Amino acid sequence: AYDENKTYNFQWAHTVDSKAHPGQNFSASVNLMSAKFNNYNLTNPTAVYNNSINSSIAYSKTFDDGKYNLTLNANHNQNNLNGLVNITAPSIGFTAITVYPFAPKDFIGKPKWYYKLGIGLSSNITGNTSFYDSLSSFHHILDTFKYGAQNNIPITLSLPPLGFLQVTPGVSFQNRIFSNKYDYIWDPNLQKLDTSSMKGIYFANSLAFSLGFSTAIYGTFTSFGKNSRILGIRHTVRPTISISYSPALAKSYN
Repeated sequence: AYDENKTYNFQWAHTVDSKAHPGQNFSASVNLMSAKFNNYNLTNPTAVYNNSINSSIAYSKTFDDGKYNLTLNANHNQNNLNGLVNITAPSIGFTAITVYPFAPKDFIGKPKWYYKLGIGLSSNITGNTSFYDSLSSFHHILDTFKYGAQNNIPITLSLPPLGFLQVTPGVSFQNRIFSNKYDYIWDPNLQKLDTSSMKGIYFANSLAFSLGFSTAIYGTFTSFGKNSRILGIRHTVRPTISISYSPALAKSYN
């Protein structure tokens, strides 16, 4: 008697010399296999005890002299005991350094206050899916696939000093995108919480305002006596006060 099974194994390792492509990096370590592949691995009798396998792919690139950064990642892990496969892909990150859209490249004289209005950006997108090796199919993978995205846009402004006081206002906007929406309803008859899930594209936004005040107080202590080797100590105190406000935007979620 014998068993007939179809198994597979795919391995890939790749690295790129950073000198070959300045500003970008790429690496890959991929190990994909069916859950029962190691059970029939005659060339490596100890492979059957390796119950967990992992894979990773990473790419990064810097644009425009470091002003923009892009990262791409994909990860995979698999438990060969129960056949559960977890894939996190794509995982995308993009950041842009603070730019000053109202500041001219060249100017003469005293800069205007709005020249120091800065805007930044940080974005992340992540997708993941989990399935069992025995139930894997393209339709099932799509059905279990979930994703999420988040965008952060900080806005800062450094105003001219008001006498001895420095005022720094700020605004931060955050946008989130989800693939699933969960509703929780309390059932008073059964005394339990019912949960329902719906797929789609859902948004959640948040907004925050901040205002900071700072100053500097200088002083010198010189009372060490005539015979002291220390003539004086200069000290600085920098008190800072900040307030923030974030309006409730939960009612606008859809």
